[in-house]
Amino acid sequence: MSAAPMRVVTNSDLDAITSCVLLRQVEAVTDFLFIDLDDIRRGWKAQPSDIAVNIPFIDGCGMWFDHHDSNVRAESFAGRHEHAPSAARVVYNHYAAAGRAGAFARFEELLAETDKVDSAAFTREDILNPERYVLISHLIASQPVRDGTVEENRLMIRLFEECPDGKAMAEAVLAHPVFKARADQFLHNLAAGKTAILRHMIRETNVLVMDQRPLDEAARAACNNKFLPYVLFEGADVLVRVKPLDDRRTILTVGFNIFSPDNHLRTHIGHFLKQFGGGGHPKAGGCSVAPGEVDGVLRRIVDAFRISD
Repeated sequence: MSAAPMRVVTNSDLDAITSCVLLRQVEAVTDFLFIDLDDIRRGWKAQPSDIAVNIPFIDGCGMWFDHHDSNVRAESFAGRHEHAPSAARVVYNHYAAAGRAGAFARFEELLAETDKVDSAAFTREDILNPERYVLISHLIASQPVRDGTVEENRLMIRLFEECPDGKAMAEAVLAHPVFKARADQFLHNLAAGKTAILRHMIRETNVLVMDQRPLDEAARAACNNKFLPYVLFEGADVLVRVKPLDDRRTILTVGFNIFSPDNHLRTHIGHFLKQFGGGGHPKAGGCSVAPGEVDGVLRRIVDAFRISD
């Protein structure tokens, strides 16, 4: 184990959480920073003691682990980048190749479920009635606060680490008052979400657009489920979500229907979004643009993925 204290710099989802848990088993990780990806795009500099994971390479970091196709790096670096169902799996593969897989034995189910969630290998039942890790994935804030201090993320990491039974980690998290309350609220709102999504969704042939800009906060929250539209709109292949963050940034995310045939995907989503400063996977990605640019970028995205009548 490394002697010098290290910090994990990552984003905010289940893959990030699991990556933090795994890295804590093999490196001297003492802190976590849940970074806003726009900070990276604006040139945020890392420290040699930073381990960047599940995000683009950050200049100055000591190690980097990632699996996003759009983040391939030609220059040499310490760590690992490869095509994998999750960044956590990349972390596992890196240390397993060095004979250290035993350090992760207790977290085998957590890792397998993270692979499932991050690659969206869901069933329709997972979407309509989420349980265990699928449910937990909905309880994590998708956008870190600006200073990177997401206490609930730190709490979830601690709960996973402190549970001695690898088969009971999901239940340990969901039993904690913070996450139990969130889970109860999420499940309570699921039915309302179906109604709100049906009311506010715009459809252009096979492309769905959920534009949250004209909605109030309650309606935005009700429309946030990014997989539910796939089971509510027959024949839809692509979902574009427009989420205003503040007066400077609006997030556009693009996802391919996990139940659609691959030949309905017209182009690599992550590569397509790089032209707008974003990135991602073949079937999912996102970008952040100024509010005045949203309509033009949205039109180009819809046109790129729409199949004509």
